[in-house]
Amino acid sequence: MSNQVPLTFVAVHVPKCAGSTIERHMLKHLPSEQCWIPKKRFPNLPIKWGRPYTLRGGIPSDPKFVSGHHIGRSVENLFPARSLRLSVLLREPISFMLSYYNFRMMRYLSQGWKPYSFELHLRSLPCDPISHFLLETWLEIPWPTLMVMSPDRKYEILNKELGRFWYVADYTHCDELIDLMGRELGIPTKSERLNTQEQWIKKTSWRPLSPNDLSFDLRCEIAARTRLDRALWESWSQARLNTSRIQPVPLQKSDQFTFLLGEVRRPVYEIERRYRRGWF
Repeated sequence: MSNQVPLTFVAVHVPKCAGSTIERHMLKHLPSEQCWIPKKRFPNLPIKWGRPYTLRGGIPSDPKFVSGHHIGRSVENLFPARSLRLSVLLREPISFMLSYYNFRMMRYLSQGWKPYSFELHLRSLPCDPISHFLLETWLEIPWPTLMVMSPDRKYEILNKELGRFWYVADYTHCDELIDLMGRELGIPTKSERLNTQEQWIKKTSWRPLSPNDLSFDLRCEIAARTRLDRALWESWSQARLNTSRIQPVPLQKSDQFTFLLGEVRRPVYEIERRYRRGWF
């Protein structure tokens, strides 16, 4: 009888970072009892109760792959007898902002809604959206705490956490990550591209915004709103399997209250973008 500890791959799905391609590849090639992608948690429960997962259908009996937009670090407590390999893909801030914007506009158009400006899209998002997604969703830090936490402290927490991951890289290394997992899982190591901009273009008349369409002022605004995301990407985009050797780049100084002030104003832009798209 083998004493080998069973292995589970946990892929943190940051939006617009090739997560859909990875998840659909695993769903296609793994039995349902080996793949778990929880769809929801319970965000409205008191913080002291945590944010438990909606376990509709239960946890798979032999989970080889766990992923999704909603998984947090507490998911590790559900699999105490398994060896977990954590992975996450990141994205350069301008590329992320443009991809997220173009995806939203094409999805809206495909549903009969209306597009709105890139400026409105940018201001309706939190500053450093990738970093704050990881801090709130994966690390499960309550939003009120993030509102008053300094950028330096956030950067310290993120770097320490990524240092214990098995694989961290830019989203363009998606094929390598699938190959590494596929070899271990005994499934195909090549995947189809899914949820891509090219596939969405065929569904709509949208002309995707490109970096060349951004004015100097807009580039400066993105830079000011994504200092943490850029430092994280510059530090970890080429880490791959060498996460324990990464020396993070220095974080560019910024006002401690930039995020807090942005969050105070952001609801106004969120309401406007819902109005502009034609649906509340």
